[in-house]
Amino acid sequence: MLISGLKNTWQTKINKENGLFFRRCLEYINIVCLLLCAYSLYFRQSSKSPAVFEVLLFISLYIWIFSIPTRWTLDDIREPLLIALCSLACIGLVIFLSANESSIPYVLQKSMILLILIPSYLLLFKRLGFIYLVTIVLEEFRIVLSCLCAVGLCIWLIISIFGNILPSFPVNYIWGGHSNVSNGYLGLVFTPQLAHFKSMSFPRFTLFFIEAPLANFVFILGIMTELFVKMRPKWISVGIFVLSSLLTFSTASLILLPLIFICWITVSDSGKNFRRKNKKLNICILIAVSCFIVLFPIAAYLLVRNKSNTTSLKIHFIDFIVGVRSFADSPIWGHGIGNYQSSFIAFGGGNGQTSGLLSVAAQGGILLLAPYLIPLVILILGGVKKRNLGQSTCAIIILIMFTIIVIDNNPLFAVVLAFCYAVPFENEKYAEVLQPVNQLE
Repeated sequence: MLISGLKNTWQTKINKENGLFFRRCLEYINIVCLLLCAYSLYFRQSSKSPAVFEVLLFISLYIWIFSIPTRWTLDDIREPLLIALCSLACIGLVIFLSANESSIPYVLQKSMILLILIPSYLLLFKRLGFIYLVTIVLEEFRIVLSCLCAVGLCIWLIISIFGNILPSFPVNYIWGGHSNVSNGYLGLVFTPQLAHFKSMSFPRFTLFFIEAPLANFVFILGIMTELFVKMRPKWISVGIFVLSSLLTFSTASLILLPLIFICWITVSDSGKNFRRKNKKLNICILIAVSCFIVLFPIAAYLLVRNKSNTTSLKIHFIDFIVGVRSFADSPIWGHGIGNYQSSFIAFGGGNGQTSGLLSVAAQGGILLLAPYLIPLVILILGGVKKRNLGQSTCAIIILIMFTIIVIDNNPLFAVVLAFCYAVPFENEKYAEVLQPVNQLE
């Protein structure tokens, strides 16, 4: 009897460990799939490859959800279902009111983001629990992204100094309505864009992402995860993400990085904790913030003036004007999802947008914009109500990235919006939830 009992106990322990190992593997697989779906070159190799990658992401996500050994409750599915139904109503109204000017492939693309991914990831977060999400899943995201960036930076440095000495292969991809080719070094680092300085040119660090702004979006998320969500940032990872962001040579990096660090040190819980432990730095921080407030407008003006003749800035400026005009022409329901002719070209723009927010506003007006903005507004108001300025600041920075980068169809942005929903839906205050998280760390 004793031997049989010990055997059953040991077998139960093995089964639990195997189940935990299986779930952790699923978590890493889903994170890798998510990064590949965040507009990597592999994701855009053909017109069918996005659908293939998103199906793989969806399958890994739901295997992960159903592998969680907790009992299902009505609360688990109530909010995700409500969000999906509201998004369905918004998309349906846009299609109906825009006189069927919407394109079916683009409607399916928006539906994948708003009707499937956001509710599904919110369902996952609710079943995992906020503490597990912060301490385990976001830590796994940090590990995966920091390892990829660290190896990628080494490869980038080698090819920048010594040229094409590493094994590489060409990858065809579709972007901006055109077919392009980029070399992939060890299958990890691609060079789709070059930075030019005087007579020199060198590759911008985009890892395996399709362009610098989209890569910068991922790197900035890594920084924000460490600084705003976790009480004790891993500074090596923060340094890797900051260097990765700077080496994209993107104007967004120069704008967002100082803003993020100043907001972190002044209003976030981890920043306040850092200041308490380093009281002598308070005066230096005060001087740095004051200098930033005074010098940043001047630096921004000089930067814009120096780049006024560059093609990139002209495209951004034209797209902004076109997006505003298009939205003003039909602010409620837009000109039809995916109808670039009526949304952009008719107002003097090109076949697309460089702003995710204006792209959505021009195509679907306020009705389509609402499912994107509601979680950010909820997070901002929730932070104000709880006197958690770090939470509100985080949402504002995400809104800025949504405004200056085309991420409206990015699955990783859908996960960010689901996370924005998950924080206010917690029964406890955000700061109170973080307290046991800090103890676990």
